[in-house]
Amino acid sequence: MPERLQIVDENDQPVRVATREEAWKHGWILRHAYIVLRDDAGNFLLQQRSKKKKSNPGKWTWAATGHVDVGETYEEAAPRECFEEIGIQPDNLQSLGKIRTTQHGDHGVVEAFIMVFIGTITRDAPIRVDKDEVELTKWFTADDLSALIQEQPELFSPNMRRTYIEFFL
Repeated sequence: MPERLQIVDENDQPVRVATREEAWKHGWILRHAYIVLRDDAGNFLLQQRSKKKKSNPGKWTWAATGHVDVGETYEEAAPRECFEEIGIQPDNLQSLGKIRTTQHGDHGVVEAFIMVFIGTITRDAPIRVDKDEVELTKWFTADDLSALIQEQPELFSPNMRRTYIEFFL
C-alpha cells in the first residue's frame, strides 16, 4: 500500500491525505522535518541521499529529512525520521523554525512546509544507515560546508542549501 501523507493548506492546517505522487502531481503542500546534527565542536553530520531516491538522488542533505506522517506533529516526526534513516534518536532536538518551499522536478512540484530541528550528538555515536534512504554519512566542519555549498551548490539538495542559508548564515 502506498505511503499516505498529510496534505495541508497555506496556513499549515490539515486538509486531506494523499500519496506522495498525488501531492507532486497536484502541487499540494506537504510537511517535512529536517534534522541538523552537530557535535560539540560545531561540525555538521550530513547524509548523501540514496541514488535510488526519486527526489534529489545522491545529493547531500542534513543528517535526516522526511515527511511528517498523517496524525503526527513535526516534533514527533523529527526523532522518528532520524532513527529510521541513520539509527540515531536524539533526545535534545530543538526547533530552529519553519519555512515554506516550492521545488520543481521531473516528478512534479514539491510544495512543503519544512520545520528545521537541531540537536547535538557525539562524534562517535553509532550510525546505522538505511541503504534505501542514505548512501553514506560524513562530518563537515562549518567552514568546509560553507565553502562547498558556495563552490559546488549542485552537490546539495536545494532545500538543504536554502535552510542552511536561512538558519546558519
